[in-house]
Amino acid sequence: LRRLPPSKGPSSEKEKKNRQKVILWWQRCNTLSINFIPHHEPSSKPHR
Repeated sequence: LRRLPPSKGPSSEKEKKNRQKVILWWQRCNTLSINFIPHHEPSSKPHR
């Protein structure tokens, strides 16, 4: 599906937007996972 180079054509802008959306989605997932499952943080909340 990638016949045109990423540096030319209108697909470059779409790819950039998709990458930004993916990065934001990953950041949200990471923050949610950290908030819901606080692992590797014994100083914040002592589970024992």
